[in-house]
Formats: sequence, C-alpha cells, structure tokens
Amino acid sequence: METNLLTKKRVLQVLSNLPEEFTAERLAYEYYVVSNIERGLEDKRSGRVFSMEEAKKRLQDAGRVKQ
Repeated sequence: METNLLTKKRVLQVLSNLPEEFTAERLAYEYYVVSNIERGLEDKRSGRVFSMEEAKKRLQDAGRVKQ
C-alpha cells in the first residue's frame, strides 16, 4: 500500500482527538504528525534505524561533525 494514501480508520482516529471546531490546517497538521510517528515506528520494527552513536559516526565519516 502506498504510504501517502489516507485511510478512513486513520482519519477517524485523528478526528476523534480534535476539538469540535478546528481548521483544515489543524487537521492536516495532526494527520502529518500521526503519519510521521507511524512511519518512524515502522522503520524501527523493520530495523531501518540506528543508535545515536552510529549516527554520530556516520556524520563524522561524512565530514559533517568535528571529531
């Protein structure tokens, strides 16, 4: 399934956490936040993450952080 697609279940969950009145921008923001959290959790489950130490090492190796 394409990750950018909305699902009724996810939209209803986001809607249930909003106040009675809200802007379209607020809905879009809340959906964005939830989607990114879910993507991060899926990355973790799939092993597509690394420790802070590994991140620092990768940045040092790329010359982006002073040693």
